[in-house]
Amino acid sequence: MNRDPIPVHNLLQAEGFADMRVQLDLQARLLRIVRQALPEILRHHCLHCVPKDESLVLYADNPAWAYQLRFYGQHLRRALEDATGTNYSEIVVHNLMPSRPAELPHAHPNLPSAAMVDHIKSCAGSASCPELREAWERLGRTLEEARRKRENDGN
Repeated sequence: MNRDPIPVHNLLQAEGFADMRVQLDLQARLLRIVRQALPEILRHHCLHCVPKDESLVLYADNPAWAYQLRFYGQHLRRALEDATGTNYSEIVVHNLMPSRPAELPHAHPNLPSAAMVDHIKSCAGSASCPELREAWERLGRTLEEARRKRENDGN
C-alpha cells in the first residue's frame, strides 16, 4: 500500500474537477476581457467575474469602485459580445467585503500645550456667565487630566 500523498495538481486534473476547471477558465477569460475594456484606473478594482444565467456578476474591492463600475455596464456588454459572442442581459456589480476588518492604529487626540490649558482655565475666571465659567473649568480639568495621563503613559 502506497502511503505517499497524492499531489494536489494530480487531484485537480481528475475528471471530477473538469467542470470546475472549465468554469474557472471561463471566469478568468471574462475577467481579462472586462479589465481590458475598463479604464486603467478601474481595472485592478474589478476582482472577479461570474456568469449567472444571462447576467454577468462583477465583484469590486469596495463600494466606491463598485459604484464607478456600474457606469460601464453597457460598454462592458458590448465588449463581451464582441469578444465572446455572448450577449449578457445585464451586468451586475457587487462589493466584496474584506475577509476581516482592517485593524486601525489606536488614535491619540491632539492635546493643547500646558500653556494653552492654563489659558483655558484662566478664561473660566473671567467669564461673566456662570454656565460658561463652569464649561471653561470642566474643559480645563479634562485637558489637564488628559495631559497628565498621557505623560504618565509615556505616549
